[in-house]
Amino acid sequence: MFEENEDNQNRDVIALLNKFEQMIKENKTLFFDVEDFEEIIDNYVDKRNLSKALYASKIAVSQHPYTVSLLIKQSQLYAASNNINKAIEVLNKAENFEPNNSEIFITRGGIFSQMNKYDEAIESYKSGLQNAIEKDEIYMFIAFEYQNKLDYTSSIKYLKKALKVNPDNEFALYELAFCFATIDKEDEAIIFYQQFIDENPYSQIAWYNLGVSYIKNDLYKKSIDAFDYAIAIDETFSSAWFTMGNALSCLDRNDEALACYSKTLEYETPDAIVLFYIGESLEKLGRLDEAMTNYQKSLELDNNFTDSYIGISSVQQERGEMKEAIKSIELAISLSKDNIDYWYLYAEVLENADCIDDAEFAYRKVIELSPLEADAWLDFSDMLFNEERNVDALLVINEAINIMPQNFELKYRRATYFLLNNKPKEGLILLEECLQSNFESHIEFLAYNDDLLQLNDVMNLIETYRV
Repeated sequence: MFEENEDNQNRDVIALLNKFEQMIKENKTLFFDVEDFEEIIDNYVDKRNLSKALYASKIAVSQHPYTVSLLIKQSQLYAASNNINKAIEVLNKAENFEPNNSEIFITRGGIFSQMNKYDEAIESYKSGLQNAIEKDEIYMFIAFEYQNKLDYTSSIKYLKKALKVNPDNEFALYELAFCFATIDKEDEAIIFYQQFIDENPYSQIAWYNLGVSYIKNDLYKKSIDAFDYAIAIDETFSSAWFTMGNALSCLDRNDEALACYSKTLEYETPDAIVLFYIGESLEKLGRLDEAMTNYQKSLELDNNFTDSYIGISSVQQERGEMKEAIKSIELAISLSKDNIDYWYLYAEVLENADCIDDAEFAYRKVIELSPLEADAWLDFSDMLFNEERNVDALLVINEAINIMPQNFELKYRRATYFLLNNKPKEGLILLEECLQSNFESHIEFLAYNDDLLQLNDVMNLIETYRV
């Protein structure tokens, strides 16, 4: 019965559109009631035929000049056509007829927003609240304008108002999560979701967002419990399965993580990201062939998904296929040329493959992209020192210290290079400077190389500074 009614409605709409277009073609004037015009205009908008929608609205307004709903539609169409002045003019006319119509203020707010006049948009939306039926929608609009102003605290305030009047507004819950994350207020987010869940215990979105906030606070076990509740409410909640897999992976519970990622595929179409994480879990479990298969399937769905090339490279390294591993990382870099992590990994793999010149170039690229990446400077200088290029290693570490003069790990490493290169006098002077400024870091200094523990002068010097 429902399908039959739908077919009848479709036939009625087609007949109505044919009648309207025949009128235009024959340059006649036929009467249509307001509902018919609204149907015609909406149909053209749905088909993204803005010019026909606007033309239909002009005829509609000429036949029904005092109908506010038609004037509002026409104003929206002018705004969509970037004819802002005309949009405002039509809207002002509508306001003369119905000064308390909330849709007028909402439409005007949208126009102000389009003009980047966010404060005016907010005031217009607020004016529309008084007579609005669905106030949560207007609170959402206000929240978006505050986001445009980068005022996420105020956006949170109005998103909470939206949820107060309509706790089922799932979009508001997701936006709230975005705002909390943007201003790094995950502690506040946890408190809010806990209170919200007390009043709305069957909101799977709230449980899910609570779980995500727990993850961001490294509370993985609590996050898993939250995702369990979300899934208990809606077993098909694929995002909850997927993100619970991430939490389990962080706890190295890789069998369970794999099960969650696989469960995701029962409720949504396979995509590159899920297949990548399945591959990663399999790799951690030592199931390299299956991991490789899933990384490759991921790339079949999206050959630009660079993480899968990195995953393939990782498997190839574990197999000892270094040439192939290097090529896989190069494919990732070709798609993401300024990705620091990829360049860093590339440098390490080249170093392990004894491609020192290429590794040097890769480390230089990491440093170029991120000069304050202290670990890159340390690893780069280490590689040179291990290759007995002691002067080059010191030049690199000195260059790093010039950029980061307060980094004591760099300074301790410089002392190390002198001490291990049979230059004890210079090394002890540098070590004493480090001990005077940051005694605590001597622990990492000693852990770097066991040979340092055998140097009596070094150990005696450290003892003189021990409290």
